[in-house]
Amino acid sequence: MLFGVLADVAGESIIEIEIVNDVETMKQNVLSKFPLLNNYNFMIAINKEKIEGNIILKYEDEIALLPPFAGG
Repeated sequence: MLFGVLADVAGESIIEIEIVNDVETMKQNVLSKFPLLNNYNFMIAINKEKIEGNIILKYEDEIALLPPFAGG
């Protein structure tokens, strides 16, 4: 799932990706499919939990790309 400006840039908020083993491979696949996303910083959440680093993915994982949020 893509949120905010990331969804705007990609033109869709839900995308399907090939089955991959880890977050880095998933990120590379998404950025190659939507190269304009390379211009944006974003965090990754797996199953609604923000992650850092490269973790192993499971088939049923829900992946979200989150743009920076401004607090108020």
